Amino acid sequence: MWRYIIVIVLLAHGIGHLMPFMAAWTPQISKAGFSDVSWVLSSGVRIGSPIGQVFGLLALVALIGFIAGALGLVSGQVWWPTVTVLAAAISVMTIVPWFTAWPTMSMIGALLVDGAILVALLPPWGQQLVHAL
Repeated sequence: MWRYIIVIVLLAHGIGHLMPFMAAWTPQISKAGFSDVSWVLSSGVRIGSPIGQVFGLLALVALIGFIAGALGLVSGQVWWPTVTVLAAAISVMTIVPWFTAWPTMSMIGALLVDGAILVALLPPWGQQLVHAL
């Protein structure tokens, strides 16, 4: 049962990465919930700028990674933890520079899921967890 709950969380988290991708790659009117400015990058860098679009593409890579990790978990593949950890790391890299641009609850939820993945799968007990699933 835990396996399927984790799969659902990974799929939902992955799909959530459509939000920054769409914010970077769609017209201004579709950016509801985004402030359009990074807190760490220069003020000239907007979410629709080329640098913002690179972060949008990274979010798309994270989406693909989470979907692949979920499918790998369901099908019992040995590579799913590696792909999922990489997707979580990429996800964090797309969230942190745009910390103030994301809707607050989405940002907090995404960071909590990413943190849970990294804490569960990276330390030595991660292998035990993987084998238990």
